[in-house]
Amino acid sequence: GREVYVWEPVPGARKSVPLEMARAAWQHKAADLEYDLNEYRSDNLFFFDALATSRRWITASFSPSQILCATGKCAVEQDGNPLYSDTAHIANSSVDIWVQVLRRGGIAMH
Repeated sequence: GREVYVWEPVPGARKSVPLEMARAAWQHKAADLEYDLNEYRSDNLFFFDALATSRRWITASFSPSQILCATGKCAVEQDGNPLYSDTAHIANSSVDIWVQVLRRGGIAMH
């Protein structure tokens, strides 16, 4: 009799996003931090298999990758602001970005 909502894994980054963004800016080069969508799916295969097996008990899931990896590369920053405080933890400063992501439809109903 309960509704279950699942937040799927965030794609994360190869290295600490704020640190590597600062380092790249200081060195006047691009930071190579993003995973591509296939790497993200492969790294989280166990989770997605479990999610598929449990669909009958899940009301809906939120998939940050649908928005963040829409281009095939999983974004780690938006407008120069890091989305993560390290490699995989959502930055407090990015809360407005995540609200926008939720409003744009990162939710999949099952």
